[in-house]
Amino acid sequence: MKLSEEVPEIKAIFGAPLVEKIDQPWVKDSADFITVIDDYGLKIEITEIKTRTSVQTASREYERVNRVNAIRHGTINATSPILRDCIANRGEALQLLHHSLTYNSDFVRHVVGSAHGQIISSVRVRFSASIRDEYAKCLEDLKNLILPWAYDRLADRVPEDLLQLAETSLKDLVGGRYGLVQQFCMWRELLSLPKPLPPLRRIIPAIHAEWNIKKTASDTITKLIDGSRNQIKPPSAYINANTLVSARTINYALVTCHRLRQLFSSTPEKSESLRDFRNAANLRFTYKQTIKSATQCFRSMIEENVNRESTAVNMGNKTEEPNRRVRIQGELTSNRLLLPAPYTSKTPNRNLKQRYESEDESIPKEIIERRKNCKGPAIFIVPQKEGEKKAPKKCFVCDARTNWWCTGCHHYFCMNAKNAIKVGDREPTFAYFNTLNPEEPIVCTQLFCWHQSHRAAFGDERMPIP
Repeated sequence: MKLSEEVPEIKAIFGAPLVEKIDQPWVKDSADFITVIDDYGLKIEITEIKTRTSVQTASREYERVNRVNAIRHGTINATSPILRDCIANRGEALQLLHHSLTYNSDFVRHVVGSAHGQIISSVRVRFSASIRDEYAKCLEDLKNLILPWAYDRLADRVPEDLLQLAETSLKDLVGGRYGLVQQFCMWRELLSLPKPLPPLRRIIPAIHAEWNIKKTASDTITKLIDGSRNQIKPPSAYINANTLVSARTINYALVTCHRLRQLFSSTPEKSESLRDFRNAANLRFTYKQTIKSATQCFRSMIEENVNRESTAVNMGNKTEEPNRRVRIQGELTSNRLLLPAPYTSKTPNRNLKQRYESEDESIPKEIIERRKNCKGPAIFIVPQKEGEKKAPKKCFVCDARTNWWCTGCHHYFCMNAKNAIKVGDREPTFAYFNTLNPEEPIVCTQLFCWHQSHRAAFGDERMPIP
């Protein structure tokens, strides 16, 4: 449900750009939306939207709303004791205060929604001028402590102590010494530009701009060819590297003919812009129409040539020979390019068990022998970092998910009787072993996937257990 449908006081909603406070340039902000409301006259307030994407976070938000009996779209003061109940996250509450200071707005709306676009909670917070002034003093103190070299005077270089931090503790954040210097130079050039600054989407890295100049519209040509149902494709029996490249070259030639046709059919009057010229050209002839015209032209040329030859033969004139066509010497063969995974328009077979059983030629013989004569042992893979979950892999035998890995053949195998995440059925297999215990000379045990695939580790089916 849209926010404007639930709050009739909202008259308009606009996207918020990246802004900077005029008298305090170190205060910058990028809110979600700027809303115009009718509250005894038109006023501007800032709207911050948070989305609970997962089921767990959305459930916790619904539970919190029901627990505190929050009023939907209500208005509270920033000093109210129920602010913590309405906005549980301190970081989100501080973000609302930052919006209020940057835009000098008394009201900031906090909206929480689900991944399906439903509004879970909404509250409007009022920030007084005294709270905004105290927060502005805190930001100014932080600026004087951390960034005095950037705002108090015109800086031409980054201090050396900050460059050392960029190489050590802040390397992942700023990209190292050179990353920090590059960002600083870009920021200094932006400060010299007249305000307001252009949108950030117009700032393109130099390497990308150079590519856009030199690529000669290759991306648009590829999109034009791939989006057409009339592109030339070799038959599936003759697909290899050479035929694919040849077909692509012919398609590029047809696109060139299409552009030339549009150019030569244009009127001498000058268009207002390049965009208007392209739109008019596309209205005159589409790529599909050009392909259809080229097909008819080639068909008529072939039919004319065939009729001319048949006419010359029927005349029986031995002295006049018909126009000879260039013929390819030799035989046409359909030799396919031998690759480990040939082009078949299907998903390649990734079942390791079937590949080993069929003795796939792409697998070296040493690897196959290692798999047949492997004696393990099997180990249980655990995550290397605390709190990290190790994703289980597919079992080599039954495709169930497991974390047991063989150190000999380097495959995953099941080492337990039951598995919750499982693909297919697994038949239980049992074996008998001799023991040295006179009270129980023979024991029966179940063989799991690792045991079934590692007979070499046990020798005969019956072997003594020490």
